[in-house]
Amino acid sequence: MTTFASANDWQNIKRINPKYPIKVIKQNLEGCVTVQFFINEQGQTQFVEPIASSHQVFEGEAVKAVAQWQYQTEQPSPQAQRQKVMLEFRLSDTEQTIYATDDCRAELTNESHNINTFRQERLATPTFGNSYKEWIQNSFPYHGVLNLEESKFLANALVNIFKQFPGSVDEKKQAFINLVNGLNYFDILQQYELVSNPIKVIKKVVEPIVDAKTLPITPIYHVAKYWHIGDMTISLDESMYPLIEERKLAVEFTISKRGKVTLVDFCRPIEASLKQALTQQISEWQLTPLTVAKANIRTIMLLPSPQNSASYIDCDATWHDVEMNKIAEMERNAVYR
Repeated sequence: MTTFASANDWQNIKRINPKYPIKVIKQNLEGCVTVQFFINEQGQTQFVEPIASSHQVFEGEAVKAVAQWQYQTEQPSPQAQRQKVMLEFRLSDTEQTIYATDDCRAELTNESHNINTFRQERLATPTFGNSYKEWIQNSFPYHGVLNLEESKFLANALVNIFKQFPGSVDEKKQAFINLVNGLNYFDILQQYELVSNPIKVIKKVVEPIVDAKTLPITPIYHVAKYWHIGDMTISLDESMYPLIEERKLAVEFTISKRGKVTLVDFCRPIEASLKQALTQQISEWQLTPLTVAKANIRTIMLLPSPQNSASYIDCDATWHDVEMNKIAEMERNAVYR
């Protein structure tokens, strides 16, 4: 039996039932698996992965089956949708259940329902582990959002990072953990590039300082096509809220091709303590790419009042007046958010 979550506008037109694992037939084992996945714009299932199961042995066959499903829709501009489904593994068609389906009750993981953001946030999540084996196991979620070639490349990168360390196998494992613990997918690839070509990477990392004045100002909604702007987060102590009051503050910054953010200017004079707090947080922004960045970017973004999302823009009249007039117009038209 297969229990479906609602797929709204999508209709399942191809369903492959999972195969029962031969290696557990003699054990008379029955069970269930709940998997989550996306239906992409082409009606194919993507990022299929188990989120709960009564027995781990059934998970592989469940993923293989759902990965072959196909959907269709009559919508002219279909949107990818995130779904979950529970599959049961039985030796017969009897309705008697000899295992607890409660083992397979699970909600979708607390991640984005936007397919692109889901992938980028997953890859940008650091991996931790108290041992080599635990770290490798905890890195499996990366493979869930990578295609076959990307997954092979990551596996090869990890092998080569491991090989660079001298000593016994145990010493290599400890050195490996010391290096990669807390890194995300993008950090790992940078480490691999350093191992495979250290001279090239050193040249790449030491980037020339960008003169912001030489770059045109790119609207933030265009920036969102290339970078995950959800990485631009600000968290202030409550004591600083009155310093912003009802006045939205605009900030100007550059984004390098590697996603590093450099603060350029604020649109008005602000209190020293607030300026220090904002400057420190903005300097720590490392943006996740949505595509290959071919150039540095200069942009302006509004920081709304923490107390009032409807606060007004307050900037010096001559500060990027042309660009700020456009932003103010989009605010009025509820386009810029």
